[in-house]
Amino acid sequence: MDPTLIFGACKLAYEGIKSVVQAYKDIKSTGGEVAGIAGEVGGLLSKFFHGQEQLEEDYKKKQEETKELAKQGKVKNVTMQAIDNVMHVRQIRQYYKDLEHMVRYELGMPDLWVEIQAERDKLVEEAKVITKLQQEAERQERLKKEYKLKRIKEKIHIYIAIVVAIVYVYTSMWFLTWLIRYEREWRWGY
Repeated sequence: MDPTLIFGACKLAYEGIKSVVQAYKDIKSTGGEVAGIAGEVGGLLSKFFHGQEQLEEDYKKKQEETKELAKQGKVKNVTMQAIDNVMHVRQIRQYYKDLEHMVRYELGMPDLWVEIQAERDKLVEEAKVITKLQQEAERQERLKKEYKLKRIKEKIHIYIAIVVAIVYVYTSMWFLTWLIRYEREWRWGY
């Protein structure tokens, strides 16, 4: 997905949370009911975090691509793209800090922010473990295929050696019988 679109989605989520927090303040100051605010904030926070994660992954991916191109000697002029990427990531990080402040202090839910962070960290760790397990499974599968291929090559070499040996023995026996006949005809004439 395009980083500009991802950034736009994050910004919309941020602005939505900001407006919900402002509405919360207004309703609370007038003595109104604010029980459903956590659900609205939660949905918008989810969208923001998802966009933030995608934007940072895209940023890392583009850094790796730039390094690869540099290693290959293909340096592209990507100054504008680099500036946009860095500015987007910085702005998203600032939004993150602002959101933390809004949820903790303006909404008065510091425990919500702590729980969100703890759950997010747990899920990130689980994703890392799953990725590691998948990579290990792929490596094991690749090693199994390499082993099977090696065994097949060994068997083919053995079969070829057996065929060559049989042909050699047959040819040697035929040549010896021919020499015996030739020597008999030369010596005895029959």
